[in-house]
Amino acid sequence: MKHFSLNFILVLMLVTLFVNTLLPAGASAKAAASKTDPGRLSPAAGLCVNKAQLLYQKGQIQEAITLLDKCIRQPENTSEKPHYYLYFLLGNYYALLEDKTAQKKAILSYQNALKIHPAFGEGWLNLARCFYETQQYKDAALAFEKGYEYCKPEKGVHLYYAAVCYFQSGNSEKALALFNTLLKVHPEDVTLAEKEILINILFSLEQYKTALPYIEELAHKIPYPENKKWQEILLHQYLHLEMDKKALAYAIELTRTDTLEPKWWKGLSHIHLKNDDRKKGLAALIIYGFLTPMSQDELELAADLYFSLDAPQSAADYYLAALKHNQTPQTLEKLAQAFAMAHDTDNAVKWIDTHLETRPVDEKDRQRQARLRKLRQQLVQMQAFFAKASPVLQP
Repeated sequence: MKHFSLNFILVLMLVTLFVNTLLPAGASAKAAASKTDPGRLSPAAGLCVNKAQLLYQKGQIQEAITLLDKCIRQPENTSEKPHYYLYFLLGNYYALLEDKTAQKKAILSYQNALKIHPAFGEGWLNLARCFYETQQYKDAALAFEKGYEYCKPEKGVHLYYAAVCYFQSGNSEKALALFNTLLKVHPEDVTLAEKEILINILFSLEQYKTALPYIEELAHKIPYPENKKWQEILLHQYLHLEMDKKALAYAIELTRTDTLEPKWWKGLSHIHLKNDDRKKGLAALIIYGFLTPMSQDELELAADLYFSLDAPQSAADYYLAALKHNQTPQTLEKLAQAFAMAHDTDNAVKWIDTHLETRPVDEKDRQRQARLRKLRQQLVQMQAFFAKASPVLQP
């Protein structure tokens, strides 16, 4: 189940991270670096960072990239190694260009920053974002884990992103392990939307019973009408897990609280029929039919139920409605039998003749037509008998 774009959520939040990690105009580069780690920017590197920031604020991102690249490659002091923050800022500007080549350069820039300062949490998070956008989900997951580890205070959302990336890389077991940690360490940070992803992970592992409490929570807490999807999933899961009593009680509750929703009546009909309660199953199906047009299969099911409950005339009405969708040999036979059971000999003979006009396509059709010829003969003999009988005996 895909209920919303994970890509949009990640990009939106991490682009905000990019902007927040850039130095504000006029701020001291040394001060910014000292808050991040003990290593300070040199005066020349700090001046380069501030110039690049001013270019960025003017919208001159490519010029800022050129400036930073020059500072890294040609430092004023040849003995000075490039500061990790220069690589980090360069990665930010490349990432903002949002094309494939720039994304690759952003990844390389972040990796260079992290070689110098492996405990730089913001660098891991921005690297994770780039890996995610280039669909390198396993690498993104690992980077998000590092970002969670090194960013203080630890934020549950980074652990959530790591779990999502593991899930998208096909490693549902690892994704679930991280989600369990998230629920244990940061329970207050887990939103309903994030629990939707948890349900997807559990479903991928076929852990349907474990997912059930989360489905129940979403079905009850998500506002109407968005919760309908989860109500339907919950009802299906009760049936799938053979929790028949809960399924019946919940279906009845749904028909009472959302009476005009056809799917609840159809679900209730299915449950009653599963419990071999044909009368209640038919009643729910008829209400369903009042709320929305029935398909051919649904019309035939209603007709079959009426027929089994000794209401052949009502069965005939629904078979006739089903024939408007498709005139199948099976339905024609059932219709003729329903009219015969309802003592409507003329209509029974009429529909038998309609069936006999069609050419049989297989052995089943030939057997069906043989049965109908025999039924027609009996009906014609009955008509002849009543025609000779006194009016008192006529039906």
